[in-house]
Amino acid sequence: MTESDMNIFGRKDKAVEESTHKAGFDNPLSDPDFDQLDRKRLISHIYSHLTNLEPEWSVRVGLLAPWGAGKTTICRWVASEAEKDGHIPVFFSPWAARTDGELWVGFYTALTSALISKGKKINFSGATIKHMTASLLHRGWADSIGQLHQAGQTGIEVVRSIASINDRDIKRLYEQIKGKRFIVILDDLDRVDPVLIPRLLMTLRDIMDMEGFSFLLPFDDRIVSDALKKYNSAHGFGENFLEKILDFRVHLSKPAENTVMSFFRHEIQSYCSFIPVTALDGLEKFLPINPRRLKSLVRGLRVFEAEAKRHRPDEIDWKALIFAQMIKLEDEAFYNLYIKDTFFREGEVTFEDTSGIHPWTAGFMERDQRQAEKTEKARITKLLDKASVEIPERRERLIQLCEGWRQSCGVLGHDRILYALKLLVQPETLTWAEFDALWAAWSQSHNLSGISPWISGHAQKTEKPLDEVIR
Repeated sequence: MTESDMNIFGRKDKAVEESTHKAGFDNPLSDPDFDQLDRKRLISHIYSHLTNLEPEWSVRVGLLAPWGAGKTTICRWVASEAEKDGHIPVFFSPWAARTDGELWVGFYTALTSALISKGKKINFSGATIKHMTASLLHRGWADSIGQLHQAGQTGIEVVRSIASINDRDIKRLYEQIKGKRFIVILDDLDRVDPVLIPRLLMTLRDIMDMEGFSFLLPFDDRIVSDALKKYNSAHGFGENFLEKILDFRVHLSKPAENTVMSFFRHEIQSYCSFIPVTALDGLEKFLPINPRRLKSLVRGLRVFEAEAKRHRPDEIDWKALIFAQMIKLEDEAFYNLYIKDTFFREGEVTFEDTSGIHPWTAGFMERDQRQAEKTEKARITKLLDKASVEIPERRERLIQLCEGWRQSCGVLGHDRILYALKLLVQPETLTWAEFDALWAAWSQSHNLSGISPWISGHAQKTEKPLDEVIR
């Protein structure tokens, strides 16, 4: 790849990269070469755990990380590598199951579908595939699975019993995949009904001993541990139980501030190029570290694109909008209380009146800044209580965001913030950028008739009364 093929982020041609984003903000990234969060290095690590073992062994690998950290994305990369090497990925997401029967129907359906999709390679007979497909439609599937498990059958024995696979088929299966493995990815385990999680893991512990099967379990270990604690309140039961289930644990560590910032800049350039890059300076310590939340932040900012086109680059306080959006993402009820208490005078309910002493102004006028910060924190804490924000980590994050926003604003930024906040609620009839266009029209004719078409057109475009535009 030549230097001209790279963009400022050290990635491939932008047109190629943009093709990976067509499915939307939250779509898992298909190509690890475009990853901005240094997760590509985990592929070989996880893949080695899943495949570098004796043929008759089974293995269980946990990929542990909070919601939205990119676990599914990494699993898809691993599955892609496995498929290139001739292994058979099997994706199973049990989160919608409400009963044990539904859960196991889903698992065996995913497994049988993988067998069918690889039918030519595995060389199953047409009759065998027909039997397997028909078995999925049998009403007694769930009951049969439960009965077979109770009878002590596990793994491929259950598939053989339910899907009409005989001993000759099983022998052919293992001959065809000799040296290769089924890579079963059990996604969204942390979204399963908590009542089902212990039973799911306990039963899978038996099934996971199947020859030629490797299991990758991406989940939030805190959520699963809490579910296990409810199942058994004994001290340390959750952690001890997971140790028995998992052979290896791979933790997806938190990305560094500079990595998060690089990712955020990339997303802003991709989806919100109308935001000046200078508006991002100094935000490293305040950005959410969760990739999904970062994408939500960008998505929230994108709604301002139409207003950005109406303004000069320096008219809008973009940093204020970024801070406001980050606070809103954490807790919208608190956001509404905080905006009103911070920027409106007592009793004020609109954006129109910006006079009077506001909390930020009073704080910057205080000689003792330590006391000012203490007073501000007490005010925020009161609002957090009023908004019923109870999670300690979220409360601390909101306090940090509010203080970071206040410090970045300074004593003279109040009016600019109000102007930015009201863009989607009460957009201006005429911006300075639009006045520039009006002035250009005036400069050509120096009479009212010369600017009359522009004024009429602007009133129609903004859906504002003509007399308001004229005024």
